[in-house]
Amino acid sequence: DPEHRSIKEMYTFTFEKYQIWGASARMLRQIFMSLPKKI
Repeated sequence: DPEHRSIKEMYTFTFEKYQIWGASARMLRQIFMSLPKKI
């Protein structure tokens, strides 16, 4: 919705005992998605 600028997707990751969310999780996902896939 352009008027309210709401976030459509929210990513969360658990690393050891830490919950990673928000911008940090979004950046980690972008890095992960840019890595080559193993066959």
